[in-house]
Amino acid sequence: KTSDKITNAILYMIAVDKMPLSTVQNEGFKLLMKTVAPLYTVPSRKTVTRLIDVRYDVLKERFIATLKEIDSYSITCDNWTDISNQSYLGVTIHYVTPQIEMKSVCVGVFPLSENHTSQYLGECLTSVIKDFNLEQSRITAVVTDSATNIKKAVRDFVDQDKHLACFAHTLSHLVPDVLVTMPTVRETIAKVKAIVTITRRSVVACDELKKLQIRDGKTEGTTLKFIQDVPTLWKSTLYMLERFLTLEEYVYPVMSKCPTAPNMLKREKIQMLKDVIFLMKPVELVITEVSGNSYPTCSVIIPLVRCL
Repeated sequence: KTSDKITNAILYMIAVDKMPLSTVQNEGFKLLMKTVAPLYTVPSRKTVTRLIDVRYDVLKERFIATLKEIDSYSITCDNWTDISNQSYLGVTIHYVTPQIEMKSVCVGVFPLSENHTSQYLGECLTSVIKDFNLEQSRITAVVTDSATNIKKAVRDFVDQDKHLACFAHTLSHLVPDVLVTMPTVRETIAKVKAIVTITRRSVVACDELKKLQIRDGKTEGTTLKFIQDVPTLWKSTLYMLERFLTLEEYVYPVMSKCPTAPNMLKREKIQMLKDVIFLMKPVELVITEVSGNSYPTCSVIIPLVRCL
């Protein structure tokens, strides 16, 4: 029926576009559906939730059937915390189809309700393995970060010899560990961050930055803004420094619009930032290269390390 097709399309939209279940309650969405399908009754949020759960169960069984035809697969799992401080365990299964296609399927993001001990994480991982009927003998590796608890969980609950530390995660510690030993560089980066923070918070400074770029030939839609870094993500610091140097010629006139802004960096500090970027960029490129999931990466690790 037409109404079933529309309902299925709505469910697909919510799932694929990661839209909230409350979308069906929005006035704009209701008006859209009333315009394109006047006789269609938009399902309630409760109904949408139930139907998505039904679709999930169907697709889960299909996926389990697919895995039965696969000779081997690997698992990656990671702990992370959302902005509300709720912790989760994300689990993804990777395999190669008979047609030699690499597939990666996230089988779940599971909320963690206890302390992240190896015992608890091991039990959570075991639950996922059982829930998807994964055979221990077909699991070739379980890749995680280098945290002691998750490493022990895999070795105790899956297999002593099947744990692999994520190379990209291990390499990502290189830059922060080096910066800790370089106080002058850290002070300079902190000053850049202070300049970026103040100018981004000032509407007048942001407008001035845009006007100066438009004066020099950029269009309204191609003007650049300063990038604010995230303390826990060193790559965001790299992007902040790169953008700062790209907009270097505008920094002083923009800062003049902010009375509380710190002084502009001296020439030797600017050169230091260029050198820092020169050293950080290869590490960022290597991490990006080995983080791909549509091509094998194990074979490139040694050559990439040799090139660093």
